[in-house]
Amino acid sequence: MASVYPRTKKMLKRERVTLNVGGQKFVTYYSTLNSLPASRLGQLTASDVSYETVTGEYFFDRNPYLFHFVLDFYRTGELHFPHDTCGPLIEAELRFWKISTDHIAPCCWRTYNEYAEERNTLLNVEKSLKTSNSTRRNLSNATVLEQWKYKVWKFLEEPPSSLSAKLWAHFYVSLLIISLIILCLETHPKCRIPLPSKEYQYISSIRQDLLNMTNNKLKMLITTRAHPSLIYMDYICTFIFSCEILLRFIVCPVKRIFFKSFFNVLDLLSILPMFVLTTTDFLDSTLWVRHNIFIGYCVLSLTSVFRAIRVLKLVRRHRGVRLMYLAVKSSATQLLLLVLLLFIGAIIFSTMIYYAELNEPDTFENIPVGLWWSIVTMTTVGYGDQFPTSLLGYIVGSICALSGVLATGLPIPVIANSFQLYHKYARLQAKMDAEHIRKDDELISKLSKRMGAHASYRGGIRRLQRVNFHYNTQFL
Repeated sequence: MASVYPRTKKMLKRERVTLNVGGQKFVTYYSTLNSLPASRLGQLTASDVSYETVTGEYFFDRNPYLFHFVLDFYRTGELHFPHDTCGPLIEAELRFWKISTDHIAPCCWRTYNEYAEERNTLLNVEKSLKTSNSTRRNLSNATVLEQWKYKVWKFLEEPPSSLSAKLWAHFYVSLLIISLIILCLETHPKCRIPLPSKEYQYISSIRQDLLNMTNNKLKMLITTRAHPSLIYMDYICTFIFSCEILLRFIVCPVKRIFFKSFFNVLDLLSILPMFVLTTTDFLDSTLWVRHNIFIGYCVLSLTSVFRAIRVLKLVRRHRGVRLMYLAVKSSATQLLLLVLLLFIGAIIFSTMIYYAELNEPDTFENIPVGLWWSIVTMTTVGYGDQFPTSLLGYIVGSICALSGVLATGLPIPVIANSFQLYHKYARLQAKMDAEHIRKDDELISKLSKRMGAHASYRGGIRRLQRVNFHYNTQFL
């Protein structure tokens, strides 16, 4: 007859123990469970809450199917799970039995690791699409000002929230496109007008080298100005962008997070050039001309680059661009490997082509020129400004081109798979959001049916909105 008492320190190594897991009994030896003393089963004692003195069994209300694999781990030392088992279920079972996931066998690790990767992917998608990590606040006693801030914030940050928000989003994107078109047209000669004669004479008097200047692009920027219509349109766009970012800052629930946002920094940099140029023109329109012309050229270049940064603001409005950004970010390791391979190949082939063309005096004067040629060749650009002329140079060039095709082609499927994965979860998240909105609409509809008077209905709707009132501070 089996003893009804649990093991003691002097218990025989071959004494058997009965484990009742979810109604299914498993019989093994205490010595088998002692193979993992730090685990849940390796710490069974007489005072364990799972022990039943009547039946002499340890009862655990867990999944008996998965316990087969847990018990086999004690017996064989190898932890295997079926590949059709969901990762969270495996993680929950191992956490209950106090078994580290590091013990999962390599053949089954991929199944569990895919769960971890997909979980991180879903979190990234939720973070990017502003559907998670929201700061929910119960504003039953919210003031009129707080309610107004919420409405404005939702209007500016969540285009799907209302028809007016969608129209504003389309209008904002249109302004971005117009501002970028203006930036391009300002550099075209047909969209510029000559300076007034007095201003031109003044500039010519202080810049004696203006007539002999060979740089036509720089000369055009100094002696002409953009058409007034383009300038006024740019003023309007910049004014609207400035009001928009100022309004978002006013209604932002957490001001310090506002300045930590990468996109908000881009917004500030995109409107900064217009204020700089306007201020300098108001103080002295010839400020950049009277001083070092190189400094003036650098200032003009930097301000134009900052204005071009506006195109990155489209990332805030387009879901596909954000998903592509996430795909590239998740494939950063593979992209760094690509850069490393290109760098190594460029160094090797630049040295080889230099010595392969050593007898040719008109090609590849030094290794840095060969480095430029190898990068252009490996990336399949091929400007044609440098090329080999000897037989040995042809061989080196052919190997360089083939190596570049292989090096640049390998990471493309990785990025494509990442984008497909993010796109799949983005569609899933969109369906989940639509389902939540549908349930909220049903709740509001039921509430409206229970309300008799119109005022009571509006009061109930207002209370429901206050309960669900929240600020999304993930993408400020």
